[in-house]
Amino acid sequence: MVLFGLYVRVQMENVKELRVPEGHYWTFCLKESTGDESRDFVTISDENLIDTGNTRNVVHGYISFKESNRHGTVTIKSVKDVTQSAITESDTFTCIGAFDCRGVEITKWYPRGGYQVVCESGTVISDVEFDASGAWVGFDEAAGAAVSVMDLAYELRTL
Repeated sequence: MVLFGLYVRVQMENVKELRVPEGHYWTFCLKESTGDESRDFVTISDENLIDTGNTRNVVHGYISFKESNRHGTVTIKSVKDVTQSAITESDTFTCIGAFDCRGVEITKWYPRGGYQVVCESGTVISDVEFDASGAWVGFDEAAGAAVSVMDLAYELRTL
């Protein structure tokens, strides 16, 4: 078992926080931990509970590797004093997710959509999706100001 933490750093303008809502869909590239086979754009969510049949626990992601006839699982975890549901500071790495991986390793994260931006005015903008460069730009009508989340960077760390 390896517990990976997803640490994210962004630059925010006129944004109070970048949230990861409950039931968020995470998208990763997963690699077999004992081989070279990998799967790109695998999506998991804590709303999806998968019974693997050979364990007492349910998992959030299950993947089979054809070449080796092995499988791997991913379970989304909350780690006290580590994982946060929002990024509140620019230029600071914040752990926004923890993932219990068995038989797989997370090699890449795709920050697709479903995030929430809370503007300095308190306005909440939902279903924020980052472009390929890791940027998002919007407009806070209540404040009459442009808002942005830019320079997205991430690290996968073993917890």
